[in-house]
Amino acid sequence: MLRKILLVLVLLVLAAGGVLFALVATNSDIIIDKFNAYVENSTGAPLVSQKTPELTLFPNRGLELTASSWQSPDGSLRFSFSRASVMISSHALLTGKFSIKNFSVDDLDLTMKLKKPVAEYLDGIPASVEHRRDFDDLIQTILHALRIAPDNISVNRGRVCLIQPDGSTVTFAPLTLTATNVHPGTPTKFNLMTDIEGSAPAFHAGVELRCSALLNKEKASFAIEKAMLTPGNGVAFREYLNLSGELEYDFDSDALTLPQLRFQGPDLSATASGSVDSLARMYSNPAQGAASLKVEIEGDPQRVSAILHHPLPFADHDIFSDCSLSAEMRWANGRMTMSNVQGNADDLTFSGNLVVSPTPFVITGDLKLGDLDIDDYRSDGPGGAPKKLENRDFTRWPRVNLQLSAEHVRWNRVHLENMSARLVGQNGSYEFNPLSGILAGSPVIASMKTVMLPTTPLSSRLSVNFSVPQANLDDISQAVAQRPLLTGAGSINASLSFTTSRGLPSLNGKGSLTSSQVETAFSILPPTIPFAGSLSSAKRFDRLFLSFAVKNGQLTVDKLSMEAPRLALNGSGQINLVDKTVDASGSIQMPGSAALPVRLEGELPTPSYSLANGGNRTLSSKAIDLDLDLPRQLRDILGPQR
Repeated sequence: MLRKILLVLVLLVLAAGGVLFALVATNSDIIIDKFNAYVENSTGAPLVSQKTPELTLFPNRGLELTASSWQSPDGSLRFSFSRASVMISSHALLTGKFSIKNFSVDDLDLTMKLKKPVAEYLDGIPASVEHRRDFDDLIQTILHALRIAPDNISVNRGRVCLIQPDGSTVTFAPLTLTATNVHPGTPTKFNLMTDIEGSAPAFHAGVELRCSALLNKEKASFAIEKAMLTPGNGVAFREYLNLSGELEYDFDSDALTLPQLRFQGPDLSATASGSVDSLARMYSNPAQGAASLKVEIEGDPQRVSAILHHPLPFADHDIFSDCSLSAEMRWANGRMTMSNVQGNADDLTFSGNLVVSPTPFVITGDLKLGDLDIDDYRSDGPGGAPKKLENRDFTRWPRVNLQLSAEHVRWNRVHLENMSARLVGQNGSYEFNPLSGILAGSPVIASMKTVMLPTTPLSSRLSVNFSVPQANLDDISQAVAQRPLLTGAGSINASLSFTTSRGLPSLNGKGSLTSSQVETAFSILPPTIPFAGSLSSAKRFDRLFLSFAVKNGQLTVDKLSMEAPRLALNGSGQINLVDKTVDASGSIQMPGSAALPVRLEGELPTPSYSLANGGNRTLSSKAIDLDLDLPRQLRDILGPQR
């Protein structure tokens, strides 16, 4: 009984196969005609083949095409291939209706003449509101193409050439493409590998894309597994560009949603998540856009700015070479609010909350800094003076109103702790007022104004007024001379100004130092002076007063007085900070003696100190060290001479 059943089944299969073969043989010409009509009706022009397509059953049901070519009626688009395989459905084989399941092509060569340069097409993405109809027509064209396209597409050894109006070309070759499940409303998977080559300007790069895309009437969504650009000749960088993540675009609302998008580029990595309320509005006029994004960025701004041909105004390329930023950003009502800002610029950490308005350009908020070492941002490059930049326009610099604070601010050996300042200004003129902190163990109250100069990168005219009522003079001595000179407390008041790019030759201002119960680390009396050994107060003074004025690097000591019960020193003179010379005179008053005139003159660091009537009597080496180091340390603080 079982054998009879199996025999019947075999006979049925053979009968069905015979009927199918007969139908195919009868309808083969119809199927080929249907295919040719399908191509011509869909594209407006016939496909020209060297040989008639062949209908196959095994291994695939479909048509085999040999070398063929096609050209649009207006000549703007043409393609050719060496071989193609078209797999059609069984339903088409039986009924003569046409439905392509799979399409595979070898040596595809497609050439398209563009009406506009590629750059203009890119500039038009996304569509602006005034071009919404053109954008909708484009979407409908794509949806129509997806409806008539094969379910699966494979291109091997392809070449696509775009010819721009000026005759220059952009070529994609060799091109390998696979696309599966090509239907509107269902996820279509793409795998693409190709090289891109341009003629004007000349460049070469490789592209690899693996993604899934879904397109229907309402939205387009993409899940990008890998989108990589490999730079070649003519590209300003050598590292890969890599993009991955998910995004969704709603056609009706023009809203873009980013569950998460990751970018990796030359010395730059970034992640973003959030939404953009209107992509077209944000693209055409960011000031009027609306969006909420959370971003994290790490990289080298120096390198990125150089690639974009907008270098940062630093001669030292190590400045801002290792930076990071994370923030929650919200665009609304023409301004951007940045909350929970965290990051670093080199070794400097920062945090805070900012509000940025682009029109007019305004930055407000609060910013907290960690350990700011200003010396890190002073260029010491071998090129000498920074390269001059002509006609720098500071009218585009922002209007600023920021509350700043820093744990530490260091400038040479000057150390300001717990700094707090209000920064205000615009158009390249900014003022820190009030500025407060702890300097040399004493509260300091100051104000500082900087005016950017248009001829040199980051050069400015800096003016500062400060008062330090209870400065630890030992700390001041260590900062200025790197050795203990004075011990005690003193009040320092000064008003100074100079140009940062010129240094000492541009120094102007005035100031004073007042102290009581101060002790020097040296004796102002050489042992050859009578009674010098009996004067224990030669290092301790009840009062010290120094006033000075400086103009164009010429420092004039108006008055120097040091008073003790049995000793007094008074003097005045000039120090040329540029030529490094000193010319000063004074007198020493001791008990039972007339005032002894003294003089300090000559070149630094080897001046001559002597009593006017004392022959070869000189001060000790420690006393000379004070006078020798002071100009050098002042020079270090103010910056190198230009």
